[in-house]
Amino acid sequence: MPAMKVLIIPPEELVPTHAPLSGIFQFHQALALQQRGLDIAIVSVCPSIAVKPLLISLGRHLLGLKTYYNPVRGKGIYAISRLILSRLFAQMDWKLETIHGMAVLRMRMPCWSDIDPKESLAYFEASVKKSFKLLAGIWGRPDILHAHNAWLAGTAAYAISIEEGIPVCITEHSTFYARGLVPEKCFPLLRDVYAHAAVNMVVSASLGEKLRSAHLLASDAKVLPNLLDPVFEEELLVEAPTGGPFVFLNVAELTAKKGHVYLIHAFSRAFGQSGKARLVIAGEGDLDHELRTLVNQLGLAEWIVFTGRLNRKAVMEKMQQCHVFVLPSLVETFGVVLIEALSCGRPVIASICGGPEEIINESNGMLIPSADIDALCEAMLFMASGDWSFDPQRIRQAVLDRYGAQPISEALMITYREIIGQ
Repeated sequence: MPAMKVLIIPPEELVPTHAPLSGIFQFHQALALQQRGLDIAIVSVCPSIAVKPLLISLGRHLLGLKTYYNPVRGKGIYAISRLILSRLFAQMDWKLETIHGMAVLRMRMPCWSDIDPKESLAYFEASVKKSFKLLAGIWGRPDILHAHNAWLAGTAAYAISIEEGIPVCITEHSTFYARGLVPEKCFPLLRDVYAHAAVNMVVSASLGEKLRSAHLLASDAKVLPNLLDPVFEEELLVEAPTGGPFVFLNVAELTAKKGHVYLIHAFSRAFGQSGKARLVIAGEGDLDHELRTLVNQLGLAEWIVFTGRLNRKAVMEKMQQCHVFVLPSLVETFGVVLIEALSCGRPVIASICGGPEEIINESNGMLIPSADIDALCEAMLFMASGDWSFDPQRIRQAVLDRYGAQPISEALMITYREIIGQ
């Protein structure tokens, strides 16, 4: 019997060289499935620079007004004009790659406008449809379309499924709903997408409840969490370091939803300049300058260290070098970085904000209210006191048993077989 063919559609580019963490969760899941004998192909839609916002930006520039379109920020009239000309005559650009035995088709198409959300959906759908036709002639017709997130990927898979009669399953990861970033005018389409799917999966029960409360998902969804990065399944040391100050680690984008401001204030309140503890913050983002300024104002530059963005190996090394991992997010649908820290045997402090409460329990860490400096301060003081008995080996094994490639890929295999009736 030929291998089951699954076409995976992420909502973002798949691990491009300029952003190696983009689509990383989908990539790891696809790799685990491919290693179980499935025939996997992936569509990677590359963002395109749209002509209409370029023309608007040029007009605003000529009038002496501020421009907001990211591709032309800081550019002058000549540079914008050249970019407009290049996009007016742009052609479809695609490339087929093979990564670990998986076919990956990267697609960029000409785009007139992406100002309205429905225009973004239309561009993504057109790109996926074209990719599907190209793949059908090279790789073959898939048995299943697996879309990650209803927004963009799900809407494109829905359109193909209607035309081609191929079943769809959806895995929902997105924090967009909790953050109010999905326009309500698109809700009717998203309801149709979820209703049409053979199976809807969510990475946490709280996300499923959010979708039901928004009347997007009419029935229960299957909970299937993200899987652990394979590098964290390799043999590694889990014993905490000895000597020196107590080290807290945070790995996250430096954005408001990750709660760094609360973390910095809590650390300041708990330890100040005593030298008893150290906080390492890894990541980059829009709040980079603001957070560094806050640390300097509090006089904590010696004890709160920013590393910038780290690769996966460096993240694992930092986790092994710390005593406790802390993630005070305001919203999380899951929290992959939490299971990465746990796989290193590190207990975790996390906020109650959606996903973490389904990962963290009394055997592996502490849960605190989100945006609560006092509670975070108390939790950090307790952890630094050492008056606890978390077992690093048990913490790690529990994560491997629940979030490793084997259990997650097996659950997906069962789902796929149910969909196609095998």
